[in-house]
Amino acid sequence: MNRKLKAFYLAGRIAMLRKASILLAIYFLLFSLGVSYADIFVISRETANIRSQPTTTSSILQKAHKGDWFIYLGNSPDNKWRKIERPDGSEGWIYYTLGRVEDENYLDNLSTASDIASSGSEFDITRLEIHAINVRQGDSTMIVARGNNEKASILFDAGKPGRGNKFVVPYLKSLGISDLTFVISSHHDSDHTGGLDEVLTYVPGDPDDYDIKLTGKAFATLDEVSSSQRKQYEEYENSVKTQTGEQVLVLIPPTYLPLARGITIQAVTGGGQYIDRETNSVIDLEPTDANARSIGLLVTYGKFKFFVAGDLGGEEKHKYIENKVAPHVGNIDVLRVSHHGSDTSTQEPFLSVVKPEVAIISTGGDNNYGHPRKSVIQRLKQSNPQIKIYQTDEGDQGSQYKALVSFEGSVSGNIVIKTD
Repeated sequence: MNRKLKAFYLAGRIAMLRKASILLAIYFLLFSLGVSYADIFVISRETANIRSQPTTTSSILQKAHKGDWFIYLGNSPDNKWRKIERPDGSEGWIYYTLGRVEDENYLDNLSTASDIASSGSEFDITRLEIHAINVRQGDSTMIVARGNNEKASILFDAGKPGRGNKFVVPYLKSLGISDLTFVISSHHDSDHTGGLDEVLTYVPGDPDDYDIKLTGKAFATLDEVSSSQRKQYEEYENSVKTQTGEQVLVLIPPTYLPLARGITIQAVTGGGQYIDRETNSVIDLEPTDANARSIGLLVTYGKFKFFVAGDLGGEEKHKYIENKVAPHVGNIDVLRVSHHGSDTSTQEPFLSVVKPEVAIISTGGDNNYGHPRKSVIQRLKQSNPQIKIYQTDEGDQGSQYKALVSFEGSVSGNIVIKTD
């Protein structure tokens, strides 16, 4: 979308969200003149006071809420306050820790943000379940919120082609889950995306099939689809389109997914972007490596925290994105070890911050990559000597990398974590 169209788009959003006719006229004028608009300031806290001056003792002009956004005009001399333009055209000040500055690309997702919010569930969560589904070499995770005889769920990846039908569908049937609130492809690799269309495609009359409905939205990362990935990705897109009549949406930080009341699920990485805690902003590293574009979800329920991020990496070729997002992730209880225990992920700088108590590795004896690596297991133990390490399956059984493979993790098949 070019800058002129974005100015027009911003004007439309202001008209819809703010209903400010004066601002609308201003931005239509900017559009007609070809003038680009400023960045925007997005509220990231539950509430934020907009003040008349850049001091905590000045009068409060307005109370803003999480997700509200304003035209960003600049900073105070001490760099601790952000000057913004309010919907009525007047100016105000917001303390810098209450939000973040976003560039024009943020507006691409505003039209879907309200749709995402409306597709969530409306019950109070009383129990959270994390299911690491054994799809052999590949990855598949189910996040289930339960409460008041209701449930909502996220399917995050579904293994290779054929593994959706063989492993994921029967597992969901065993749980009695026939509705999925959200479906996410962490990135375009076939051992993550390949089985998703099988989960969403029901074949009437097939006694081994099970009708699973997508009641909310489907997502993928922001990245080009290579020729080798195109078939699986298009099958995923088509299955979503057939079920819902909608497109697969791009999921990038700092989007929240409203699974149920009382649980927070946030995309903290995606498309090569991550949430930087120090600046309280989203930074785009623009990596060329596809794994560095994996979607990472941070799940918080009370004091419990879980992190899952596809094949996210922590090396130079990944622009160290795994390490850079660690401060925002913080100390966690359960880590879904990225990239099947590959040596390129789960680096020491990342682990020194997150310090998981439980690590889950999705791997299979049918992998030829030397997963999971001994070095990764050693790093996990160094980060927390009492850590419990589980694997969905045995590691590499006979490739040229076998000598590097660890067999220390407890092989458990499908692994389930439930909160009290």
